[in-house]
Amino acid sequence: MNDTEYKVLMIDDDELIARSTAEYFNILGCKTAYVTSYDAAVKFLDTHEISLVTARHKSR
Repeated sequence: MNDTEYKVLMIDDDELIARSTAEYFNILGCKTAYVTSYDAAVKFLDTHEISLVTARHKSR
């Protein structure tokens, strides 16, 4: 049995996408938080230990 706890930070400027992706990851067993800006991500990472960061970039 794998007892590893994965902590994920989802970064996306679209709150609906960030929130729904984080909820999906949580259902899969990954403790996931989300932020909607670079500044919020930096602030979060200053105070939390994370295993994986996911980000979505809009191409124009």
